Amino acid sequence: MTVARDYVEVGTDRLPDGSRKPNTLAYLSVYLQECTDTEVAVLQVLDAFAGWNQIAPQFSFVLDTIGVFLGQPRPSGFSNEDYRNVLIARSIARVSRSQREDVVKLVAFLATLNGGLGNYIVTGGPPEHWYITFFDVTLTAQWEAVYVALIFATIGVTDSFVLTQATAANALYDVAVYDVDLYNP
Repeated sequence: MTVARDYVEVGTDRLPDGSRKPNTLAYLSVYLQECTDTEVAVLQVLDAFAGWNQIAPQFSFVLDTIGVFLGQPRPSGFSNEDYRNVLIARSIARVSRSQREDVVKLVAFLATLNGGLGNYIVTGGPPEHWYITFFDVTLTAQWEAVYVALIFATIGVTDSFVLTQATAANALYDVAVYDVDLYNP
């Protein structure tokens, strides 16, 4: 189960020292708690649907509704199963603090999709460039765009990352550099 971000903690920690008055903190906390409560509810629904083995006719509608809450519309042509996986990945990305363990958590999940067996390498990190390698993952252009958007959402502000797809025999066949100035998620 993905843990929701505590928006009260995150938001009040970002206040400048001069604004940390008790009334200001209390007032801001009321609004930020609503954000936390909404994310908790959405993640609970998403986790409940993640375990479904039988897809009911309403499942597509439910996924699209969850996608609206998570800010992740259904990519064109994605099946319910593919979209469910994208939503799970988006929920992982949304709670990222741009730390190495958050990036590894997302990459580990993505490495199990599209034929992957969960093999990956993550090196670098802030303030350096990230280097991410997926082994035996077959990405169409559409899936690659989704991976890039999710990785950018997880790593936060950085200038670029290198995404490599490789075979298990370590024969590299596709390397792409993504620069945040050229890519607008």
